[in-house]
Amino acid sequence: MNTEGAAEQVAAPEVPAQIPAQDNPDTTEEQDQNKPRKQGIPRSAIVAVVILVTAALAGGGAFLWWRAEQDRIAQEAYDAAHSLHAVTISVSASGWDTTNGASRLPVSVKGTDLDGNEVDDTAFVDSAGTGISLMQGTYRIEPISSPFGSNCELYAIPEGAGIDIEISDDVEAEAPVDATEAGTIALEPLEVSAITDEQLQAAYDQASGGGYDDPDAATEARDSVVAAREEAARAEEERKAAEEAARQAEAARTFDCEYFSFKVPESWVGNFTVQVMDGLTPGTITYKVMRGIRSPFMIDVGGSIEDLPYDPTLEGGVTSLGTTSSGLGLSAIRSNDLTEEDMADIAECMSTFTAK
Repeated sequence: MNTEGAAEQVAAPEVPAQIPAQDNPDTTEEQDQNKPRKQGIPRSAIVAVVILVTAALAGGGAFLWWRAEQDRIAQEAYDAAHSLHAVTISVSASGWDTTNGASRLPVSVKGTDLDGNEVDDTAFVDSAGTGISLMQGTYRIEPISSPFGSNCELYAIPEGAGIDIEISDDVEAEAPVDATEAGTIALEPLEVSAITDEQLQAAYDQASGGGYDDPDAATEARDSVVAAREEAARAEEERKAAEEAARQAEAARTFDCEYFSFKVPESWVGNFTVQVMDGLTPGTITYKVMRGIRSPFMIDVGGSIEDLPYDPTLEGGVTSLGTTSSGLGLSAIRSNDLTEEDMADIAECMSTFTAK
């Protein structure tokens, strides 16, 4: 093996060390003097710019504030114009008191608000006239159906009943509106016997839909009206039956012919008759009144009292009863042997005598 070649080292060429260049102070200063100097912004210019920017910002802020203020004022005006006003109306109805069990009155509210929008709503008014809220506009308020009264009365709704109101733009925001001077909705109580099923159903529908806070109250009111109507119907039947009985009793006491009529005492009913016969003088007619088998008196038609064969001064006296419309004389002739009771009964008959 050739060890010399292996041991032989190749020497690297020496590189002289670089010594940092030393600045020559004189040369550096001269170079700096020869360079162009940077020009700074004058302080006055900076101040001017700051003032301008500040002014611009201030002006822009003022405009934004002004614009916001205008928007706020416009919004407040809009809100005020579109605020709701509690409206009070005048309603009169005997026995209707919502603080004492009556239902509120259903009313239709139709019209146009300040924006020209059509309004068609239903409101429920208490006996103080409150319950309606409206914006500015013109409206017609009319009752829809009867409310229930405090004692479950129902009311007739007059045709054309209602009032017209206007809420103008000079009314302050949310201020209440007193519309009682616009007129009064007057309701008249119905006779319970005259209440129809349609009227009752309409009142119930409205009362259960808002007339009462508790829908069960509407059911109770309806049932009370039904019961009262049935009772009234029974009472009416009884009244008619009593009237018919009285009429029949009156008829049973009454004698009526083409010349006269009169009534006998109730004690005679069923025990008196009238017999018609020739008169006591030629051309006359005699009506002989019989109580049982006795004749307390008779009435002569056609003659004059002077023509009768009786002495008016006797106990079986004669009394003139006037004439008929055709001029026929009427005379009452009492029988003899009359008791005080007979005389009283005859007097009662004569008090009801009517010539025809």
